[in-house]
Amino acid sequence: MKLSQISENRKLIKLTCSDDDIISKYGEPLDFYIWDKQPIEIGLALAYSKENEYDDLEDILKQLILNSKAEQVIQPGYKMPNEVLLAAFFKIAEVI
Repeated sequence: MKLSQISENRKLIKLTCSDDDIISKYGEPLDFYIWDKQPIEIGLALAYSKENEYDDLEDILKQLILNSKAEQVIQPGYKMPNEVLLAAFFKIAEVI
């Protein structure tokens, strides 16, 4: 098989954070999107992130968490609540 046969455009996939803590605090599940295929540097950065390097992890999550128009949800200078970032991280880890 040729590599060109399995190469295709990326697609947005919808993920939902619906654990009890999120629903309790925000009243409903929280939806976001990621690309089904990530650049290799994202995968390597996640794989090789070290304990206590939370700023690096947050920067990676900012790149990954998108809205339905493929725009970054977390804009420069803004922060996402920690419980939301962690819930999103675990959802993303399930698919990449």
